[in-house]
Amino acid sequence: MYHLVSKTIYRRIGNENLRNRRRHSVEFIRTRLLLLDFVLANSSRDYLETEPEKLRFFCEELGIPRAVLPAKSYEGSPRTEPTLRYFVDKFPLFVERAESSPPTTTFSYVDPGQASLAGFANHLHAYLPLFRQLRDFSFLYIVNSPVHSVRVEQLFSSLVKAPLEADVSSEILRHFRLRNAWELKKYGSLSANDVEWLKEATHRIKRVIDKIALEKMAKTVASDGVLRGSLSQMNVIDLVQSLEMGRKSCALNLTNKDEKCEMYVSEGQVTHAVYGSLVGDPAVFKVLRWTEGNFQIDFEGKTSEQTTQLNTQGLLMEGLRLLDESAKRDGDEAEEEEDVLLDS
Repeated sequence: MYHLVSKTIYRRIGNENLRNRRRHSVEFIRTRLLLLDFVLANSSRDYLETEPEKLRFFCEELGIPRAVLPAKSYEGSPRTEPTLRYFVDKFPLFVERAESSPPTTTFSYVDPGQASLAGFANHLHAYLPLFRQLRDFSFLYIVNSPVHSVRVEQLFSSLVKAPLEADVSSEILRHFRLRNAWELKKYGSLSANDVEWLKEATHRIKRVIDKIALEKMAKTVASDGVLRGSLSQMNVIDLVQSLEMGRKSCALNLTNKDEKCEMYVSEGQVTHAVYGSLVGDPAVFKVLRWTEGNFQIDFEGKTSEQTTQLNTQGLLMEGLRLLDESAKRDGDEAEEEEDVLLDS
């Protein structure tokens, strides 16, 4: 491999001032080669390659303010304002999209074989404000040697996971404070924003708590690798939602007395379900009402069958709509029966 630096050659191809012609350090070259290897091995990914593409995705599509994006200021001449550039590291960044659910972003850091992890720590610090804005994301540490793997995991846990979990804890404390004021009927102490936040946070925080609970339970699986639990602790809706949030893959078996349902989940998406003679979406809708019984999760369970039409969020939303309609019908029938009794 050769690095052409001659200004004459670049002038002949009309790119005399192209930055690639500049001489670079061995570390820079190693980084770019690792980056190239990764992209070639994962060419099917939906990469955000340019700065405008990344700004359009995060600011316009996700509604995230520019102030939290990783940026670097470049000084110009004394008469000009500094130029602010975003995502200057140019590490691979790609997006996975699914219908009816927010896109998931995967970030990365390319390590050319540095002796220190200081560069990685600085990278995480620069991206943490953006991470705080995201519902879900993945992170890849791209390196050609596993020598720092344990230290990398510890550093990511302390600099990213711990602060994000602390954010959740502060939200939970705010939620309980506002809910306590509401239950004590201290409405005057609550602003309109507090009330709206409380409504939205009640559902969101419960999903987060359920996801954390499921992850803790997964660490205590039996020797056969199967996680067992009761639907009285986590009902079917919360269980499926937690698997979706955690992007888990597994076989999920549900039992309620003599009834049984078998589901398969891949990366958080329900792909196959069987309940008696029902297959696919109808099988999922049938068991969403269950609040009693037991569940078993086999994280090694897989299937190639695809019988569901909707994704996980679509299944939950449609299932909840059907449950709501059923509850309304039951209520109307009860009222009609009461009217008959009164008339008689």
